[in-house]
Amino acid sequence: MSNFNEEAIAKAKQAKSVEDLLTLAKESGVEMTAEQAQDIYAQLHPKSGELSDDELDNVAGGQGEKVPFDLKKYCPDIPVKIENKEGPVISYSLKPLDFIS
Repeated sequence: MSNFNEEAIAKAKQAKSVEDLLTLAKESGVEMTAEQAQDIYAQLHPKSGELSDDELDNVAGGQGEKVPFDLKKYCPDIPVKIENKEGPVISYSLKPLDFIS
């Protein structure tokens, strides 16, 4: 990029994509390969760790609708029996869903 003037760099920074940068280069009479455009675009638009508005628009997912799923059907109570030589047998049910919050 050292051979570009400040005006050309300012225009290149306004490019929203590599394709825009290639179009700008072609309109300015600058020969540039797609690989060169990708490298220059990456230098002019470093990733900040945050998504741009356009990138957020392209993200799929989210909470959506809840899937009808009966956890109790697939996580039944577990019978537990504790035998003690000196006392009564203790029986109870361990509820796995009690551990899910």
